[in-house]
Order: sequence, then structure tokens, then C-alpha cells
Amino acid sequence: MAPRRVLFTAVDSSWAGAQAQMLELAAGLDRGDWEPVLLTSGTGGLIARARAAGIPTHVLPFGLVRRGFPFVDYYVLGPLALRRLLRRERIAIVHAHDPSSPIALAPVSARLGIPVVSHIHDLDQRWVTRRSTAALARARSMVVGISEAAVRWAAARGADPTRLRRIHNGVHLAPLATGSHSTARRALGLHDDDIAVALVGRLVPRKGQADAIRALAEPALADARVRLLLVGGAAPRERDYERSLHDLARTLGVESRVDFLGEREDAPTLLAGMDVALVPSRREAFGRVVIEGMHAGVPAVAYDDGALPELVRDGEDGIIVPTGDVALLARAVARLAGDAPLRARMSASARQRAREFGHERFVAECSALYLEMLAES
Repeated sequence: MAPRRVLFTAVDSSWAGAQAQMLELAAGLDRGDWEPVLLTSGTGGLIARARAAGIPTHVLPFGLVRRGFPFVDYYVLGPLALRRLLRRERIAIVHAHDPSSPIALAPVSARLGIPVVSHIHDLDQRWVTRRSTAALARARSMVVGISEAAVRWAAARGADPTRLRRIHNGVHLAPLATGSHSTARRALGLHDDDIAVALVGRLVPRKGQADAIRALAEPALADARVRLLLVGGAAPRERDYERSLHDLARTLGVESRVDFLGEREDAPTLLAGMDVALVPSRREAFGRVVIEGMHAGVPAVAYDDGALPELVRDGEDGIIVPTGDVALLARAVARLAGDAPLRARMSASARQRAREFGHERFVAECSALYLEMLAES
């Protein structure tokens, strides 16, 4: 039997987490069974990366697949272009990884008898409404959440529970360069008795950098040799937030204990030199950096929010604290900072836990879902 063709879609062609996860899945499929094809819009970094991976890539004008543009573009020309594409490419199944394309593709796919998988990568996707999920149901679609938290979120917004599936994201663990503990610490100028606390993520309020800085000023950490390393940059629209973080550190008198490292492609290597991974995020649908940190043997201190309690087992791989409680956040860090045997025990558990979120498992579960949906056809 010839490989069945899967159309992966993301209207936004910029290079971000959802696009990266989608491309890793497409590239990881068994080419004896599946042949990936990509549909997107714009001129972003996704296009070049997909073509470099040998994935045929189609670029449609934005207005054909995104509502809010002229009536004729979206409601007439768009469906015609999508129908031609689906037929010409002999698509067997559509796998959408963004908020816009499932709504555009669902009615066209339904008329052609092509199943649709709609992947939820975050907890802010505005398209997940009772109206949109009803349209997807008519198209024999399956809604996939990247965590139990995402599944619950979709169900609360009207998704049919019988057409919901949880498939945790997958992380390429083997190629992660965890590096040497001592080499990573030397590169960062850390002393042997420094407790290095890393917060990896874009500089946006949702990631909780402000809470991390406030925690340093709490009594529990006031005299501890704790260095907070913020790994991640700010988009142009978030420059004010970045400046506010510097101002906050100065105001609280902890500026000398906070390092703004910016974007670092060697973040997985640097994690090897960390003692604690701090994850005070809100509305986190998965938390890839949590898995990368656990793979490096770094126990996490995380908020009880979104999918974080699914990834970090409280008391085993790290410590979970109530969301927004900065005092308890500081005490959890202080507990790990002052107890080397506890850090070592949690480090070993974290490494073992990370193996449950490997890329191969993710690809296998998605492939099994494709077969299940095609069997329903």
C-alpha cells in the first residue's frame, strides 16, 4: 500500500513552539506508512525548515484561510483553493496545529470525507468555542490536547468528550546536549557554593519572571547564595515588560543575584549546571522546558497551574506550590537549596520521569490516532 498523505497545517508560518512540534512530528513519521505535506501562509521560518526537511510545502494567501478578510476571499476563493489542494495532493487526513486552519478546512474536508485532527497547543486558542467544535464534529474530527489540562479546557468549551484525546508532546531527548555540570557552571561564572536557579522561557508576564524575582527578596531566600538565571528574550512588544523586570530587581535590592541571559541556543547544555528549575508559569498547556530540565537532572519548583502538575510529581521530581504564592515559591527553592541529598534524589527521579515524554512515543500515538480515524471512514 502506498503511504497515506497527511496535510499538516499552520496558518502562521513563524517559528514557534507549536510549529516546531508539528514539524518534528511530520519529520518523524514512518515514510513507509505516511507522507507529510505542509500548508501555511506568509513567509516565516517554518517554510524554509519544512522544505529543508524534504516536506512538500504549499503557501496560500493569508486571506483564504483566515476569517476577517473580504467575504469573497474566505468564503468563496478559500474553499475552492483548499478543495483543489486536498484533491490534487490526495490527502488522506488533515492535522491542524493552529487556531485558524481547522475552521477553514473542516467543511471542505467533510465534503470530501477526509478526517481532521485539531491540535490544541495552548490554553488561549479563541477558536475553541461551542460553535467551532460543533463544526469540527460534523467533519468527523478529533481534538487533541497536549495535556490533560488542555483536554479539560477544550471540554469546558464544548468539545465532544468522545472526540477528545490527550497526547502529551514529545521531546527529542537523545540529542539534547546535557553537557558537563562543571563546564556549564564555569561558562556562567557560578561558584561551587552558588545555588543556580534557572527560569527558561520568553520574557512575557505569563512565564512568571516577576514572581521569580520577588521570591529572591523573600525572607526564606534573603541570605541564601541563590543566583536566578533568566534564559530567554523579549519580543519587541514585550520590551516594556523586560525593562520592568530590571526595575523590579533594582527596587527589591536583588539585582546582583539576577542574570538576564537572553536567548541561548545552548540552553539544554546550560541546564546541566543548574540546581533548580523554576517554573512559575500560568496557563501552561505543556511545558517543554520542564521535560528538558528533568532530562538534565534538574528538579523543578513549579506552580500548580495548567499542565505543570501532570509533568512534575510533587515530592518526587520537584515541588509544586499554589499559583501566585511567592512566599511558598521562595520556601520551596530554599528547601532544595539547603538539602543536597534531596536535590540528588529528585534529580534521579526527574531523569527517569523525562523518558516518559520522548519523541518516539509522541509519533507513535499520533500515528495510531490517524489509523483509528481512517478506519472510521
